[in-house]
Amino acid sequence: MPCCDQYSGPHPVSESEVHALSEYIKRKNVDAYISLHSYGQHWTYPYLYAKRRYPKNVADMHEIAETAVTEISNLHGINYTIGNDASGSSTDWVIDNSNASSWVFLVETRPHRGGGDFCLPEEELPAVNREILTGIEIVAKYLSGQLQLTDKYKEHFADKINSATAKFSTIGHFLAFISILVVAFLHNLRT
Repeated sequence: MPCCDQYSGPHPVSESEVHALSEYIKRKNVDAYISLHSYGQHWTYPYLYAKRRYPKNVADMHEIAETAVTEISNLHGINYTIGNDASGSSTDWVIDNSNASSWVFLVETRPHRGGGDFCLPEEELPAVNREILTGIEIVAKYLSGQLQLTDKYKEHFADKINSATAKFSTIGHFLAFISILVVAFLHNLRT
């Protein structure tokens, strides 16, 4: 139903904005991709459309997510959880379709639940901006080598990694209807 907030279009990449962004991602050497949404206070990584499918570097992404949510919590005492039960996102498509995308995250900002949902009170925006910037800085530090991965989750995820070569071929709910969506590319940070 085209008016539904979960409508994903008549076919994959049907909307001009989605088409332009997907073509950009396929052409560029994107080191990291972060899709920002409201609301829920989650830091997630692919694959959201499948409960038991994980990218090959899931242990690294989990470690980065854990570091990010810890640093965010240290700022204002706001707790983000790692993972959620979304039905899919652009991150699922990006990890399968970009040239070099290895670190792909979806971050859902405040609030956790209730009240204003997608519409944060204006006075909370500076704090949310700082939280998200802190998380993005963590990703950038790992990319640039300022923070080193420790392999502490390698064993935990070793038996969960799906090495199947099947590609997720639809973008799902990507840009269908989102009140606040910001896509951040950390492009060629190492150069």
